[in-house]
This record gives sequence, C-alpha cells and structure tokens, in this order.
Amino acid sequence: MGLATIIIISLLAAAAALTALIYWYAFIFEVSNFKLSEIKIFLKSKAEKSQADNTKSHPEFSVLHLSDFHLRKDAKGEKLFKFIQSLKSITPAPDFILITGDLVEKNENFPFLFKMLEDLNASYGKFAVFGVHDYFNKTPNEFLKNMIKRKKEYKRPNDVTGLVANLNSIGIKVLRNENITFHLDKKTTPIGQIKNVGIIGVEDSIIKRTDVAKAFVGLDNSAGLNNMPKIIPTVLSHSDIIGRNKNRYEQTFKSCSSSLHTLNADGTIRIVLTHTPDMDLLVDLSDKNVDVVLCGHTHGGQVRLPGAGALISGCNIKTKYCSGLFYFNNFVLYTTKGLGEGRYSPFRFYCQPEATLIKFY
Repeated sequence: MGLATIIIISLLAAAAALTALIYWYAFIFEVSNFKLSEIKIFLKSKAEKSQADNTKSHPEFSVLHLSDFHLRKDAKGEKLFKFIQSLKSITPAPDFILITGDLVEKNENFPFLFKMLEDLNASYGKFAVFGVHDYFNKTPNEFLKNMIKRKKEYKRPNDVTGLVANLNSIGIKVLRNENITFHLDKKTTPIGQIKNVGIIGVEDSIIKRTDVAKAFVGLDNSAGLNNMPKIIPTVLSHSDIIGRNKNRYEQTFKSCSSSLHTLNADGTIRIVLTHTPDMDLLVDLSDKNVDVVLCGHTHGGQVRLPGAGALISGCNIKTKYCSGLFYFNNFVLYTTKGLGEGRYSPFRFYCQPEATLIKFY
C-alpha cells in the first residue's frame, strides 16, 4: 500500500469519525441537553426617579416559562418528560407557569402531554397559548413547502377542542386571544410596586389567528377574562399591516439605555404570551403599552455558530432577537430557545434547549 493510499484512507476515516461525532452531538446529545435558565427583569414605576436597582433581594413574583415541546413518545420525549418532572422541585414554586405554544404535534401524543404537565405547581395559575403544530399535524411535503411559503391551514387538523378541554382539566387555561388579571396577595408577597398582573394570550401570527383587539378586551378595567363582552372578532392579517413605516419599526425596536423597564401603568404589569415573535405583531403590542412579551417558535435558531449566533429565526424577526432578553424603550422581549424540535428536523447545534425561570424585581 502506497503512502498516497494510506493518506487518503486516513483522511476518509477522519472525515467519517468527524461526521459521526457531529451527528451524535446534533441529533442525540444537544437535543436532550436540557437546562433551567434563570433571568431577572427589573422594573420601576413612572413615579420613581431612580435608575435600576439591581440590589433587590426578593422578587415581586416569578414565572416558569416553557415552550416548544414538540412532544413525541420516543427516546427524546421520555427524556423531556423526566426534565419537566424535575421542575416540580423548584422552591418556592413559581407564581405562574406560562407556556408559549407548539406543545405537541399530533393527537396520539396528547395523553403523554397531559401526564407530563399535570403535576406542575404554580401559586396563581398556569396558562398557555398555541402554535401552528398544536393546530395541525403537518405532512413531510407540507413541512418542505412551508420552508418556502407559510400557509394558514394544513391538511391534517388536530383535535384542538379536546386539547383545550384536557389542558383545562389539569389546571392549564389556554388563552386564545383572551386575557385575565390577577391581584397579587400581599399577605404572601412582599409589598412592592406590582399589585396586578395582567396576562394576555395572543394567537399565533404564523397561521393568521392573531386578534389583538379581542385579546385586550376588558383589560383596561382589570376585569380580564371574567368580564369579557361577546364581540365579533376582527382578525388582523399580515396584509392589513404590510407597508408599515420603517421608522415605526425603528422606534419599536430601539434598545433601552438601561436594563430597567418603566411600567406603562403604575402598579400593573401586562405580560403577553404569543408563540411567534412576529415584528408586526410586536409593533401592535407596543402600541397597546404591554410591559413584557414572552415568545417561543424560533428554537433559538436551532443551529448557532460560536461568535455568529443563529443563522435563521424562522420568522420575520432579526436573528439577533431569536433568543434572549431584550429591553426596548416601551417593552421587554424574552424569546426562549424552547425545549424541542419538529419531528422533521430533530437536531440542534450549539443551541441548548431550555426552560426559563423569570424573576421580576
């Protein structure tokens, strides 16, 4: 065997070993490398003149943010099940558990989902919004076409009515362009600036189910879901808001000079749950004077490169916003990397799946 042949064989063997290592890392290790991230969001009232007080020792309240399970009953799903169960040990229990969509992909996995979530505890309540995969079980062909052009409907709808009913039976309320307001119990919560927590669930913009006007009905008087009048929804579509002035985008996504958010209404915080961090929707939410927006969908880009970050966001938001915490002038955005991946793209690279414990100070 000549030297050239030995070199070629060695190079091929090295390439094969590297390929196997990358496959193991992306398809087996990283997708199950779950972590609990912890972040702090600092707030102040309009009356406060001081700058950020990052020395507060006790949060006003806490949220466990979960997203994008894409739950399947397979080896990855079993590991995710165990990770979610481990979150029951969080002490003290979070005040709210908020889930931002793509919980599951098809009807046969619903019972596995309910079993995974049924024993999670939250002091005030557990709420969810849906993403496209909760509504539809996409075919492989639809998945490929969807990468070029997104659709409003797909061939195989899931049993959403059953999904909503069963989630409700285990204490998880699905907010479908709805809201609810909680009054924090100061007997158990240290007296601070937050008295009311408004939670607004906005349907997924990807499948054009967003209705911002309906989602905010009844909120101004803190009546929330319990006092929502019956209305005929006027659904906002992308075609209604195309051509928005470029300056409006720049105003909405202008970074705050400090890591401190001034509440838009003293004593009340408005938290929006929506699946996709769509730029047009975020502009509309900013106009509604929301304080915090929690999103999923992007999976953090799913493939990230050291020093470069995400290569794609999966929607119209810039890749730099597809994961992490961002203080803008009028609101705070948090986009999670989520915990799962679609069954037709079951990989991650340099993008650790996460649940997030958010503490508000």
